[in-house]
Amino acid sequence: MNLKLIKHILFYCGNFKKSENLLLIYDQPSEKIFVKFKNFLDSQNLNFDFIKTKNFNVHGKNLGKNIEKKMVNSDLILCLTENSFAHSKERLKSEKKGVRFLSLVNFASKRLQLKSLIAPFKNYAKKAKKLKKILNDGKTLEVVSTDGIRLLANIYKRKSNFCPGYVNKNILLGSPPDVETNISPVEHKSNGDVIIDGSISTTSIGKLSSKINLKIKNGYIEKFDTKSETLKKKFKNLFNNYSKKRKILAEIGFGFNKKAEITGHMLCDEGAYGCVHFGFGSNYTVGGKNKIDFHVDMILKKPTVFVDKRIILKNNVYRI
Repeated sequence: MNLKLIKHILFYCGNFKKSENLLLIYDQPSEKIFVKFKNFLDSQNLNFDFIKTKNFNVHGKNLGKNIEKKMVNSDLILCLTENSFAHSKERLKSEKKGVRFLSLVNFASKRLQLKSLIAPFKNYAKKAKKLKKILNDGKTLEVVSTDGIRLLANIYKRKSNFCPGYVNKNILLGSPPDVETNISPVEHKSNGDVIIDGSISTTSIGKLSSKINLKIKNGYIEKFDTKSETLKKKFKNLFNNYSKKRKILAEIGFGFNKKAEITGHMLCDEGAYGCVHFGFGSNYTVGGKNKIDFHVDMILKKPTVFVDKRIILKNNVYRI
């Protein structure tokens, strides 16, 4: 990680001011990246604190009371961890205090593209913000894959989230290189099929070489099918023997970063321009009602999307 990127994350994405309290959260896999940030902050005599968390194998886990205390007393948090805590209850509590949170997931990964990180997020965000209004005003959202398979979701009276890859006093959650707009469909009111052909954002799966077909009934994954026995086994491990709440379709999101590609890295993939991602599990921190310490995103590369029967996306081109 070079100095240019550290400055871009802190001052462009984080809007960090020298008078503010900065908190770095890191884990063992991200320790080398943490040290680079720490060395830069020390060299500039900037005010910051840091704390190490244990490793988790999925996104959305809770961080605990000790970390929460530091979070709510910060102005800006850089969360340099292998998995995301954007859907954690501690992140939600800090947001209510006006704390800005940059979710810098798996920055140690070689799959994370530099060109997608040093990108003009504030330009890309203009179109994402327009989609936010369309989703807020919508009642139904229909996603159609290239082979005609359809999913219909109820989004009536749900508020969408505009996540532009940077934070300020009005935008408190950012996940560079992810630039997206998302919405939590009404639980138990999504039905149809989804073909996942891009990636599944876990370290055990990542970028897909085989498609997986999910059948959604009353908001839940009812069944799935794939030609890959390896993928089938890994997918079962994500959901079997756990709470049924893991299987709820919790989020539908749209990517706007033109420099991002499908790599198997969550924040690159869900921010990739013209792609749609489906989040399963927790959504209570982003406008839904499903409360569970688990969240996983799955990417569809080239969908057609309708809001109230109006086309808003086709062939990776937004019509908004």
